[in-house]
Amino acid sequence: MAILETGLQLFPNSSALLTRLAEVELAKGDKAAAVAAFRRALTADPFNQYAGLQFKKLSAGSE
Repeated sequence: MAILETGLQLFPNSSALLTRLAEVELAKGDKAAAVAAFRRALTADPFNQYAGLQFKKLSAGSE
């Protein structure tokens, strides 16, 4: 996680790093943090299909 945090400090708008952060948060069981990270990943790169699919799936599950 420390390497990921360092990467995000250097490249805060990296869609790839934000997507990975979302996956880590999801693995830790923090769905809200995962959704937020996927949202940030999509803001950085609206064409990130994986982040978009995961965001939709997680958002639909919270309704």
